[in-house]
Amino acid sequence: MLFQRDLHNRFTRSLEKVDNACTEEDYAVVTGDDGNDDDDKISTAAVEPVDELAYEKISRTLTHIFAKVYILRPEIEQIRRPVGSRPNQSRSCRDLWLAHPDSTDGWYWVDPNWGVPDDAVRVFCGMRAGGETSVLADGVTDSARLSCNASSWFSRQKGGFRLRYRTVGDVQLRFLSLLSTGEYRNFTFVCNNVNAWYSQRTKDHARALRFRGRNEAQMSFAKDSPTVPVDDCQVGTLAADFKTLLPWMPLQGAVLFRKCDEAKRNAAVSIRVHISGGFCLQ
Repeated sequence: MLFQRDLHNRFTRSLEKVDNACTEEDYAVVTGDDGNDDDDKISTAAVEPVDELAYEKISRTLTHIFAKVYILRPEIEQIRRPVGSRPNQSRSCRDLWLAHPDSTDGWYWVDPNWGVPDDAVRVFCGMRAGGETSVLADGVTDSARLSCNASSWFSRQKGGFRLRYRTVGDVQLRFLSLLSTGEYRNFTFVCNNVNAWYSQRTKDHARALRFRGRNEAQMSFAKDSPTVPVDDCQVGTLAADFKTLLPWMPLQGAVLFRKCDEAKRNAAVSIRVHISGGFCLQ
């Protein structure tokens, strides 16, 4: 038997709740005096062993209990070490990486708020980076046309849009942020005739892009100095890499500037936003 025990002495107690096999005659009442006439200690001691019927019943019951626990071991292990599947979500990619450090980069299911499993979201986990959780914005790549001397949010321009994360939802994004120590996003502007970052004419960043994140928080060159590996937006492309510990991510919009003289007033202006990579949490 899988879980045999020496139950003869372990269960020498009243079994009235089990099968009413024992009676009061099986026990003797012993009184003792500790020197205090007001306090009498009363103890019970078994004077007869458990009968064979009760012993066999207890043995069967315990075997059944331990067998059930053994059967549930895989489910208990999945709770301790989730695998990131749809029915067995992890809280974040970081937790998944800690449970399975040999996992490969890929798409997994996470449930940051640990609520009902129906609101779990599918994210990209960078396991080689230590369990980064990457969330993609809604699939948008579009163009917008700016008027001269414009200075407003890209989403308010004709053809512009605001970055949204409806596939994940604001609640899960907030919980992901609470579980993270850092956040970053990569994106690219493909544009011309627009001062996106450094101005060759004024030799400064006075008209550099400003970005808006959660809770209307703003990020700018003067305040946060994001990494900009490519700055050719006056003639071609701007690529930006934002890494921050501030709770303003994810990126939701940007302020674009365009100042042109009379000769350029009718010049073609093309701004095309291409979202590369995702909003990632470390």
